[in-house]
Amino acid sequence: MTNVPAGAQLSEHGDFWWDGNDWQPVHAGEGGRAQPTAEFAFDTNGVWVDPDDTDNPENHAILHHEAGTQVSFLVWNLGQGTGIATVTVYVDDQEVQTWTSGEVPPGDSATPDQGFVYGCGRYAAGRHVFRVLVTPGHAGNDSTTNEVDID
Repeated sequence: MTNVPAGAQLSEHGDFWWDGNDWQPVHAGEGGRAQPTAEFAFDTNGVWVDPDDTDNPENHAILHHEAGTQVSFLVWNLGQGTGIATVTVYVDDQEVQTWTSGEVPPGDSATPDQGFVYGCGRYAAGRHVFRVLVTPGHAGNDSTTNEVDID
């Protein structure tokens, strides 16, 4: 088995990592064949954005510049192997938060503890784009966005 260095660039499907000169297999089994890997995809509901339950002193029911934001989503493991999903949250193309699942078997799903990733920040009134990206991702379904209006 090849140990993948932290922060290494992974191939599109997560089977190989770049060592600076060549692509190396992430997992090598008997005969050098790749072991099954996880591939995560967002469900069709995408990413939901709500006022943050932990940063909302005025108890705003809708997104408001005087309240923080939290996101929720559901990811499915469409791969053949068990894996851990890492979801990065971006707001207006700025990374603001990261969530990591526990081990998720093939065909199963994962969602943040208590359903939300808290602490995604406060934003000025106006339109903002929330985007989430999951790795290792399933090509075409590894990112989703939600444009929201904040009062």
